[in-house]
Amino acid sequence: MDVFYLSIGNFTENIDTGELDYFKKKELGSKKRMLEHSISMFLLEFVLSNFYKIKEFEICYENKKPKLKNDEIYFSVSHSNDIVLIGFNNCSIGVDIEEKKERNFEKLSDYYGITCNDKESFYEFWTRLEAEIKLQKPVIDIITRDFTKDYKLSIASVDIIEKLNLYEIRAIKKISLKEVMKNPKNSIIIVKKNI
Repeated sequence: MDVFYLSIGNFTENIDTGELDYFKKKELGSKKRMLEHSISMFLLEFVLSNFYKIKEFEICYENKKPKLKNDEIYFSVSHSNDIVLIGFNNCSIGVDIEEKKERNFEKLSDYYGITCNDKESFYEFWTRLEAEIKLQKPVIDIITRDFTKDYKLSIASVDIIEKLNLYEIRAIKKISLKEVMKNPKNSIIIVKKNI
């Protein structure tokens, strides 16, 4: 299982955001949601093309979840605040990342009928729930980790999660997205990390 992510802040500092329109697959309400969507579609295309060597693919939607039409590989997208993240697997997957913001955890616990009176327990519950919903199938395995001190990550799968590889995509200089798709070596670095 591979998880790729990027920081919206780092990425948008180094690109012409107008170029992201090429990656837009649907219309969304706010500019923030549109930016997150376009960056996630760029990341999807970039990883499929450069990491998995899948050059030709078609994205379709099943129960509002994006997927590859021929199921060559499965993926799930999540974004929160400054992070856009996509998990890839050889079987169905659901991922969720959330920034751990302060909230009224007591009120949320009452609403969901759970006991989560602090930030850590609530975001563990919430990301697990969202990952399970995104999976849209019976869960066999689910892992939850602190992604950073400010984010929680959960991954749900229809199979046992034996190995998790985490990769950060960084733009290291001003780049054209068209050039990145042709030759990423001079402008993008991929950093393998542990969580």
